[in-house]
Amino acid sequence: MVLCAYCDTDCVPTREHVIPDWYISDRSEWDTFNAKRPTTHTKGPLLIRDVCRDCNNVRLGALDAYAKDIYERYLQEPAWLGESIDLEVDRNLFLRWLVKVCYNSARVHDSDVRILRKYRRYALGLESSPEPVAYVHVVTATDFTTTPPSPSRRIIGEHPDIKPARWFRVVQFRPDMDLVSEVVQRQIFVDSFCFTLFAVDPDDNQHAGELAAIEARFKNVIPLAKAVPAQGKLTLAAGRIHAAVTLAMHMRNYPARYGDGPPSEYPDFGELIADLVSGKSKTLFLVFTREEVEAADISGMVERLNELVATRESALAAKQRIVLFTSDYDHDARELWDIPEVRAFIQRVFAACPFIFFLTASSTVALFLACCCRQVRKLEGQRIEFDPKDLEKFLLTGFAGLNRVTQRFVIGSDVNRAITDDVMSLLLDRSPPAPTA
Repeated sequence: MVLCAYCDTDCVPTREHVIPDWYISDRSEWDTFNAKRPTTHTKGPLLIRDVCRDCNNVRLGALDAYAKDIYERYLQEPAWLGESIDLEVDRNLFLRWLVKVCYNSARVHDSDVRILRKYRRYALGLESSPEPVAYVHVVTATDFTTTPPSPSRRIIGEHPDIKPARWFRVVQFRPDMDLVSEVVQRQIFVDSFCFTLFAVDPDDNQHAGELAAIEARFKNVIPLAKAVPAQGKLTLAAGRIHAAVTLAMHMRNYPARYGDGPPSEYPDFGELIADLVSGKSKTLFLVFTREEVEAADISGMVERLNELVATRESALAAKQRIVLFTSDYDHDARELWDIPEVRAFIQRVFAACPFIFFLTASSTVALFLACCCRQVRKLEGQRIEFDPKDLEKFLLTGFAGLNRVTQRFVIGSDVNRAITDDVMSLLLDRSPPAPTA
């Protein structure tokens, strides 16, 4: 027995499809992508098993039936450059369905769950709020006969190098902007239609102002997108955003799945990243030497750390799994953070790679803390008091670096919050770091 993910009823769970079964019923040979296992080519449906029979078959089943009708009436139609395409939906029913799809996907990928859980009763039709904000735009077919591929105008018949969008994808999305927000931002692609959903935390008032800024930037980035209206037909223009463009960033961020593997200037290091991505290894040790320390040469370390955050695939695989390691000071009675040359080396690495909170295990975060902050005094139980100004600067730099990585790779606020909690838990102890030698 488990608690239903929607109504919290103790139940024998049923299987719920992340991608509706009416869409995948005749697509058994299509790959299912899961960001938690990016190198695995899974055939068939992506399922979750935490929904009671009543929610699954009655309330959510009715939403799927409605979405199937909308798909067959509107969403199957390819979009061609220069033409328009119509859509008419019941906003309440359709947005509830989009929320259900996003919440199911969030639980599979363990991202955005905290906020989307607050929309469960809305999805079930038991409450009218909170209601998300939703926009829609169309993705034009791609003409692969041109270099580079370009948006395609309508053709007569079929052509092997003209590809309309044929997919069902649920992705995290953020327009490019400096604002780091916990507003849930997801896109649901259903063939040529892309629905962008913004969901705020109803218990956090500051999100209203953030949402306004995010919407303004989104409309600037995708000017042809239109808000889903309460009623009436919506006419959408097919512009220059085409199928290949929408996939390009995804493919660049998952080179182990779609290419030759993680990019690296060092072949052996590329293999180590690949082992993290595939799950063959759980920890990656980055070795620095006494020679590098005494020469103040951080170049090798910085290059490797930057390669770990070169793609979303490698960043997520390396998250909190990197340990800086040296054995060259084993015979030195001092701790690493008490050796001036090591302190200076680590400080330079942190200045060049302020995203170490995202990548490194707690022992390495502690090493950076002890090297970057002056010690004021020793406390009981080998605890250390650090200079407050140094500590404040260290945290501001580290959290800014963490925010930049999660923002760049559209990594959910749940991940950012969990890493932040881990760092703060370490500070509450303030014990000397475990030796990494």
